[in-house]
Amino acid sequence: MDADSGGRPVRREDVFISLCIPEAPATAADVAAIAAAAAAVAQRFRYYEVLIVARIGEDDDSLLKACLAACPGLRVLRVRGSAQPYSRRVVAAGEAIGDVVVITALAETGVLDLIGAADEAASRNTICVFTRAGAKGSRGPAGALLAALGAASRFRISLSDMRTIAIPRTWLNRLLAHPQQNLALRFPPLGEGLPIHHIAVAGLPALPAPDNAPARRLAVIYSLAIHAAPVVLAGVGLLSGAVIAGSLFYVVYAVAALFLVAHLQEGWFTTAIVQAGTACYLALAMLGLSLGLQKLLATAGPNSGDTVVEELTSTDLLATAQDLFATTQELNVAVDAERTAPPPAAAP
Repeated sequence: MDADSGGRPVRREDVFISLCIPEAPATAADVAAIAAAAAAVAQRFRYYEVLIVARIGEDDDSLLKACLAACPGLRVLRVRGSAQPYSRRVVAAGEAIGDVVVITALAETGVLDLIGAADEAASRNTICVFTRAGAKGSRGPAGALLAALGAASRFRISLSDMRTIAIPRTWLNRLLAHPQQNLALRFPPLGEGLPIHHIAVAGLPALPAPDNAPARRLAVIYSLAIHAAPVVLAGVGLLSGAVIAGSLFYVVYAVAALFLVAHLQEGWFTTAIVQAGTACYLALAMLGLSLGLQKLLATAGPNSGDTVVEELTSTDLLATAQDLFATTQELNVAVDAERTAPPPAAAP
């Protein structure tokens, strides 16, 4: 982090930061945590915004109003949600306008260096992910199962990865265009050339993690199993091709036996041809279905699952613009203050 001659951090003016919290405050302590995070961002970055995603009819409106009063750059996105895991992260990322978008959780705002992650993402143009150093849960059976399903569905999944991630705009557009954008914003995809920097943190207190709840974990496993369908279908296609090749070889073997073997069991040749033809037909049908389903999955578009129906904000962009133009030192033009006298009147 840059510092001036007095050792104080320099306030950056070259990047716009969007701090996204895809959950609404549930207590007054949550409101204070959001206000503290917003103040920390404002101290380091001149241009910023804070986004909160709240569910209509489920989250406390009075706490949201308290957040609006405490945070001058706050935007509250009110949605009618779905049951998709991480869908509100997609809403927040899609509505953010910053050069770097930091998606975090309420439980992690006060314990993780969000400013450092945003600085790192902006300076290195890389996706920054916080991960617990020496986490043991990622090496258990559940971690191995999630890692295997993640590899099959082309996601890097580790139980040690936390929910906070900082994403530059260039890579955020790539993730939002991903067919499984809700998982891509939580677990960066594999094999797409995304630069990922893991920030290891140690000595963290026990944090509430909805990801580790049995229902949420089962939902993630089920979602990963669905998204692993292209890999499964590719395996089915390869197996069907192998069955077709084996059936053709069996036909050649039966024809060769008919001419080369002196005494064949009566009806053996007919039975062999019927068996080979049946296996070949079924394998061809499975191969065609596999290829067709893979084509449909390849052309499937992204789907967020949440719809923004209302927005509350405490940001006044017009007032900010007026203040900017009222300050002559920030204008990229020369101002001649001496030309104050009115022009001479025309002669009668």
